[in-house]
Amino acid sequence: MKDSFSSKLRELRRESAMSQEQLANICGVSVQAVSKWECAQSYPDIELLEIIADTFGVTIDALLRENAQADGARAAAVTPCDESESESDDMPSDIPDDGVLRVVQYCGRRLLRADDIGELTRELHLDGSVFRIPLLAADSEGVNDGGKTEIKVEIWGDADIVFAHDENVLLGVKAGGDITVREGDLNGPADVGGNLSCCGDINGPASAGGDLQLGGSANGPTTAGGDLSVGDDVSGAVSAGGDLTVGGDVSGDAAAGGGIFIKGDVSGNVTASEDVTVQGDVTGDLTADGNISCGNAFGDVHAGGGVSCGNVEGDVETGLDVECGDVEGDVKAYGDVHCGDVEGDVEAGGKFNAGGDVKIG
Repeated sequence: MKDSFSSKLRELRRESAMSQEQLANICGVSVQAVSKWECAQSYPDIELLEIIADTFGVTIDALLRENAQADGARAAAVTPCDESESESDDMPSDIPDDGVLRVVQYCGRRLLRADDIGELTRELHLDGSVFRIPLLAADSEGVNDGGKTEIKVEIWGDADIVFAHDENVLLGVKAGGDITVREGDLNGPADVGGNLSCCGDINGPASAGGDLQLGGSANGPTTAGGDLSVGDDVSGAVSAGGDLTVGGDVSGDAAAGGGIFIKGDVSGNVTASEDVTVQGDVTGDLTADGNISCGNAFGDVHAGGGVSCGNVEGDVETGLDVECGDVEGDVKAYGDVHCGDVEGDVEAGGKFNAGGDVKIG
């Protein structure tokens, strides 16, 4: 049985243009383990057989039995069907014929709809596992030679996405659960009901119902129901229900239900329920229930805590101390005020120290 399994596994993997490393990642084992399977030196654990069978679109019986017809089962799984063959009474009628690759899930024989996933998906994955999907697009002959292929994906549930070839391009992803894109950029919109993690850039609008973590740039409006972290610039407005962290500039408004830390400039307004730190300049207003720290502010600054910034072209109002450069508007603080020139009125609950002129009225 081992010899039969090893030869079938090797044949299926090669026909799918999948490397031993990719299969190892799907099964959660080492490359050496897959090599031993194909050399009939060992045999996978029984719980991995279903994963291997599903990966190649065959039955477990076809994997194990020498006389089982693997080819027929595989053909049924990968051969395109016409509309009359593919639809069933359980198939949702609102699925568009738009060329999008959809990854669906069944509970027994019942096809789960996108709005069924949610907690049900998490109950079905009690061990915390998710689907690992190696994206591999084939031509009409069922072959992928590693050339550039563009793929749109819609997933009804959770998925851990990797690329079968470096040249594949993920044009966009829509999912009801959690999505992890481990390799490359996402060159299109992302709409995820759970958490979204992408190691590269997202070149389009991105939205996640949970946390959103991006290693590169967000080239479009970006929102998250939970925490949001972007490694580089955001070309558009950015909003988080929790904390917001951006490693570069933000070309738009920035808002967070928690705190905000932005390493670059913000070309818009900044609003947060906790502390705000912008290491660059802000062209709009800054409003925070906590402390505010920034470079130059070209609008008003309102903080429930203290304010520490460069020059301010608008008004400054804070519940604690103010320490800034020149202020072209009014200054109102319930603590101490330390600043340069002030063009407007000054009201301080504590000490007032102006390093320059104060023009009142």
